[in-house]
Amino acid sequence: MKKYLFRLRIFLFASLCFAVAPALPAQEKDKQPQDAQGEWSLRVYRYPASELLGGFVSSEHGQLTPPALPAATASEEEIAKFLRRSHFVVDQHLKKAGLTLPPGSLAVFDPKNKTLALRSTGLTHERMAAQAAEAIRAMPRLISINVQIIEAEQAVVNEAVKLVKAQADHGAAWARLDALASQKKATYIGDLRMETKSGTRATVFSGEGRSYVTEMTVDEARRSSTAMEQRDAGTRLELEPVIGVDGETMELTCSLEHHFRGPKEHWDKISATGDRLVESPNIDFYNAHVTTGITMLGGMTKLLGIWKPEDVAEPERAGNLQAAFLKAHIVSLLPALDTRVEQLLLKHGEKVEKTPTAPPPEPPGATKGIITRSFHITEDLLTMGDSPMGGAVAADPFAAGAAPMANEARMTIRITAVEILKSKGIPFPEGSSANYKPSTGELLVRNTPDNMKMVEDYIATLKQRAPRNLATTLHIIEADAATIRRLAASTATTTDHTAAWQEVEQGVAQNKIRLLRSVFLESRSGLRSNFETGREFIYITETSSSELEQTATQTGNSDAKSAPTNISNVHVSSSAAPQFSSAAEMQLVGLRFEVEPTVSYSEPDAVELTTAIKYDYAIPVVTDSSGQPDAKTIRPLNHSIQFHQAQCTVGTTIAGGTHRLLSVWKPEGTPEFDKGDVLQAAFICIDIVPVERTTKP
Repeated sequence: MKKYLFRLRIFLFASLCFAVAPALPAQEKDKQPQDAQGEWSLRVYRYPASELLGGFVSSEHGQLTPPALPAATASEEEIAKFLRRSHFVVDQHLKKAGLTLPPGSLAVFDPKNKTLALRSTGLTHERMAAQAAEAIRAMPRLISINVQIIEAEQAVVNEAVKLVKAQADHGAAWARLDALASQKKATYIGDLRMETKSGTRATVFSGEGRSYVTEMTVDEARRSSTAMEQRDAGTRLELEPVIGVDGETMELTCSLEHHFRGPKEHWDKISATGDRLVESPNIDFYNAHVTTGITMLGGMTKLLGIWKPEDVAEPERAGNLQAAFLKAHIVSLLPALDTRVEQLLLKHGEKVEKTPTAPPPEPPGATKGIITRSFHITEDLLTMGDSPMGGAVAADPFAAGAAPMANEARMTIRITAVEILKSKGIPFPEGSSANYKPSTGELLVRNTPDNMKMVEDYIATLKQRAPRNLATTLHIIEADAATIRRLAASTATTTDHTAAWQEVEQGVAQNKIRLLRSVFLESRSGLRSNFETGREFIYITETSSSELEQTATQTGNSDAKSAPTNISNVHVSSSAAPQFSSAAEMQLVGLRFEVEPTVSYSEPDAVELTTAIKYDYAIPVVTDSSGQPDAKTIRPLNHSIQFHQAQCTVGTTIAGGTHRLLSVWKPEGTPEFDKGDVLQAAFICIDIVPVERTTKP
């Protein structure tokens, strides 16, 4: 029995350590040494512990918040002070979590990057790895999805498909066709990119919206009535993934519809009247549609289906096949890895704490001297969660035995700023003070430098509860397909795409990337907002014609002086000019952007986002065909409209201040798009903006 328990503990520990791996790039995983329990080493962890990020209260030291990394130009003294303070805060946090660092350890934390650099023993690293894995598992997780459709000769595709048989991961087949694409032996037909949260349905579409006739009447004078509908013809992906309890597996319900050629119009004979034929306009759509449900691990590639593009215009493509591949990654809401905290510890750690025998530093004592600082904060936020003088809530005046209160004098005690700060564990030695001016929202504090740091940390935690607006920026770009695919590949395994956006900005400055549209929209948390710009395009959806008939009626006359008459119930009718009518609808042609951002309760710097984008990348094309093939054929007016647009609807989570590559699509509908190999993409960024004064009024 003991042997089985021992094996179970090993399995659980291995599972915890494995959960850390996705949070670190491959090169970082290679750095992690496998130390003996007593050996000292430096290791780096992604450690998004919510308590450490938002600050916590220590029973001995009051409010504690990890300091931000010093500036790049910081002096040796400032860096050493940062290392001591950061280690002290992390040490107190780990003690509360049940992990005591041995003497000689040094822990440095970057709160912005959520990265912990720890120099300690192998046994401590083992426990820290499990704790970091637990923190990562508690973070929001997203699913990043890429779908690519590749066309090649039938034999080439069939050879690639052989590689997927009895394989859980179909990446080898995609890699073979992708290599052929770079050799011009295969062609990318479609690219889509999207992301969503577990359990949230999302869709993305790129292509043409084609109107077509669904009802028609016509007379021998060729007056016609028609009714029209609209259908999308392009590539549409709809899915709903659910992440398993292990954080690695996902259940994926997926629907992919791809139109491998444009709609084709034709005329059908529907009736004959005498020696004349009546024809009606019809339209054919060419598409492949796959609906399935699969189970896969994050990072795997799946072949969704293969099909033959029938009735294509180019004869050389007649024997080709198309293959659709889906790749999905499970990503945590972590910023891109920044190794600066590790470099600070490597370069300056020995100057602060020697390894391995020196005891850990004591909490830094108060520095002599008083400094003054000014903070801007609302009064209700300063007193949030505090009762007067820290006392209990007043007794219920309606309770049994309560004395009458109607005519009694009442006394209100206002708690001062000093008392509020003292209640949070911040010392105020002789000569220090704190005064708040409600008229200006200014909190003026005099205290020692170390105590002032505690005040700054406490104010920072309060501002996380302050009213905040969310400023959303959307950019739509266009570049050659190779550039967009490279950006999509580089961002597939992370949720912080800021580096990719910086590359886009450089490409725009060098005229290598086109910035098509930019939108800025600010709103309150939880409020749906929208932005529209473009042309309000009015188009006909129904037409009809009719002929009015004027009628005069005369009845018999019994006048004795008149000659008798037999006229009775005579109708005289005359035809007026025909009347024509139509029904129309309006559709915006341009950009429509809807967004509903909500600040996350579990992560103070994260935003839950629901957004919908609809972008027309080409103007609508109106086609009218009314020519008669001969005098014996009657055809109505065939009025059709082609809309060319991309659509994306997703629900996701984004860290404030970071950029995200939200979607990718292939534009069509113009000779430049149809002949060129270009893609378009949407980047989004949300900034959390506290509603506060930054300067004195």
